[in-house]
Amino acid sequence: MKHGERYGYPTVLLKDIMSSASADTEFKITYDIACVFSKYVKKRNLLDSERCSWAVPVFHGYGHIASCQVSFSPRRIPGFGLLDGEAIERLWSYLRRFAKITKEMTPGHRLNLLSQGLDHFSKKKEDRLDKWLVERVIASEGQLDLCSADNASLQQKYKVPLTDLTLNEMISEEQEQFKKTPTSASGRGWRSQYIKDLLKWYSLRYSLDVL
Repeated sequence: MKHGERYGYPTVLLKDIMSSASADTEFKITYDIACVFSKYVKKRNLLDSERCSWAVPVFHGYGHIASCQVSFSPRRIPGFGLLDGEAIERLWSYLRRFAKITKEMTPGHRLNLLSQGLDHFSKKKEDRLDKWLVERVIASEGQLDLCSADNASLQQKYKVPLTDLTLNEMISEEQEQFKKTPTSASGRGWRSQYIKDLLKWYSLRYSLDVL
């Protein structure tokens, strides 16, 4: 990589990965700017978009506008489960320890050492992949039980049925609302509207709590 982060690099990488996978394989892709990158590749027909689902990593999402946080949150897109999308940040954290010991090395020696470090990192991940999958299943089941209990508590408290149909209708209404609201980051229009909607939401929640 000679020119920083550009669309060409992830595009080539994804093309290579998708070309080596079976035709019915679906891809769940997290990227810091998935909201704009997904539109870029779809507009230019660079990837098989029908096989791709896009999300913005959990901690990066807070830097995006509200509509983007809703549309590209891995917590709201089917198939992502409890994935946070921050694996690459963990890799950078691991590689940071090599900075001091490689800064005086020749380019060739630095490349060799970093390659060995990455091989070691990959091997460790591969060795505990089975344990990681079991941990993810247990965590998902625990989260499902917790959410079910919360839903039951809310239904009992507010006497509002929270069926799958009701939840899907709420999600659709939320998405339609964001389509009507300007999402451009320029100017203060969307910020003012977001604050007004947020204050209205807090007011409604308070009204329900005091009932």
